[in-house]
Amino acid sequence: MDVFEIPVVRHFQKGRACYTGHMTAAESAALTFADHHPPSPGQGRLGYQRPPDQKRGKAFGDYLKTNEAGFMTPLLLNARGGVEFRALPDRPNVGHILVRRDQRIAKIDGQHRGIGVEEHLGDPGYPVPFLMFDDLDPSLEQRLFIDINKEQKKVSMSHVLALGDDELADMVKRLESDPESPWYEKVNLIGARGLGRPVNMQSLRAGLEDLLRAGPVKQLSIEERYQVAKTFWHTVARTWPEAWGNPRKHLLTKSIGMIAVSELGGDLIPMCLTGRGGSEASVLDESKLEEFLSRAGDFDWSSGGELQGIAGRGGAKIVKDRLDARIFPA
Repeated sequence: MDVFEIPVVRHFQKGRACYTGHMTAAESAALTFADHHPPSPGQGRLGYQRPPDQKRGKAFGDYLKTNEAGFMTPLLLNARGGVEFRALPDRPNVGHILVRRDQRIAKIDGQHRGIGVEEHLGDPGYPVPFLMFDDLDPSLEQRLFIDINKEQKKVSMSHVLALGDDELADMVKRLESDPESPWYEKVNLIGARGLGRPVNMQSLRAGLEDLLRAGPVKQLSIEERYQVAKTFWHTVARTWPEAWGNPRKHLLTKSIGMIAVSELGGDLIPMCLTGRGGSEASVLDESKLEEFLSRAGDFDWSSGGELQGIAGRGGAKIVKDRLDARIFPA
């Protein structure tokens, strides 16, 4: 086939014709290309995109195959040299575009999605939606690519976890919304800036994973694990009340302190379990836990104290080691 007929709807932006529609994966493979580095004038490549990564393309193809929420989102294309549009009778903006096999249709955005559906999905008839500019100047095409990628921002994982179905994320949300929880209204659930909350969902969820990691704890019910976590953090707040109550000047409730104390709790909680002899709240021996933590009651959590300059996961390990030295002296 030398000419492909593709159904589209036409609209105009700033006087330029644009087409929305879909083609098959086989048609996309035959007609579109990514203008990747290095430049190749003979192949029409200006070289403004990075070279294709087959691993990323295959990952997207596998995502479409295996993920129930995996859908193909539109490619952003530019038909260099223009295409012929043929409208339906009495429908001036609905019809078909005629695309020659030798037409240069550049993928402005969606190079690896294109590779995934064209080369790794294994379904040549799979629909590939698109928005296509009709003969956008290549200099504008490059600028559009740069603007799209320059302005891209990763979605906060705290936001993703807040929307998802995850037991530990649900526990974080419950700790944040429970008036009897020490974390009540202290957690930034969506990762937004300027909320004045010391820890985000992603960090506290990771902390809970460390805190509840022991085998005996995993055997408890969800409600029992929640009560263990809430009791543990209440005990932490009582052990270091100044640091807990004044997060602006202390690191206890910031990620570095929270991670270090969570890892410590993962060691201590199995030593303080009482069994299931009453209510969920009685699973953890609070007085025994408090006795352990009180051995480090003089720990300096202030931002300008002995923790100054310590940050990240590596910093959290340093803090954990210092707590261990007080609680489990040689």
